[in-house]
Amino acid sequence: SFFVGVSALTESAIAFVAGLDWSPLAIMALILVLYLLLGSLMESFAVMVITVPIVTPLVTKLGYDVVWWGVIMLCVVETGLIHPPFGLNVFVLKSMLPKVPLWTIYKGVLPFVAADLVKLVLLVIFPAITMWLPSTMRCRGTMPAQSGHSPRHPMLLSQVTFAARRRSVFAWERSTASA
Repeated sequence: SFFVGVSALTESAIAFVAGLDWSPLAIMALILVLYLLLGSLMESFAVMVITVPIVTPLVTKLGYDVVWWGVIMLCVVETGLIHPPFGLNVFVLKSMLPKVPLWTIYKGVLPFVAADLVKLVLLVIFPAITMWLPSTMRCRGTMPAQSGHSPRHPMLLSQVTFAARRRSVFAWERSTASA
C-alpha cells in the first residue's frame, strides 16, 4: 500500500482508463476478466491484497459503490479458483483424488463455473441484488450520506437502495430529534 502511494500507480491507472473513453460497464468487464485470470493463477487473499489499493480507487472513480465492488470482487476471485485451466481448487481436488483424471474433474467443475459466471452477470447488471442486504443495515450515529458509500453511478441507484436509504435517513432524523 505504501509502495502504491509513493509510485502513484493508482493515479496512473485512473488516467489511463480515463483516456480509453470506454463506458464504465466495459471497463468493469475488463477488470472482471482480469480478476478471473488472477483468481485462477493465485490464491484469493493474495489477489485482493495486491490489487485492492490499485483497483478500488479506479472503481470508485467510475462511480460504483465500494460495498458493491467488494462483493463483486470476492465473487469473481472465488470463481477464478475453480475456473479452468489453472483453477487452484481443481488441483487441490486432484491431489485428494489421484485416481480421477484431471479432465473428469474439469467436466465436473464446469457447471459450477457456468453458474458462477451467470451469477456475476446478474450481480453486475442488477446491483440491487448485491446491495439489498447492506441496505437493510442501519447506520447509527452518522448520517448515511456521510458514510461515503453512496453510489454515484445511475446504474447503482436502484429502488431497493433508495428505499432503504430513505428509511435510514428517517430513522436517523428520529434518533437525533429525540436526543
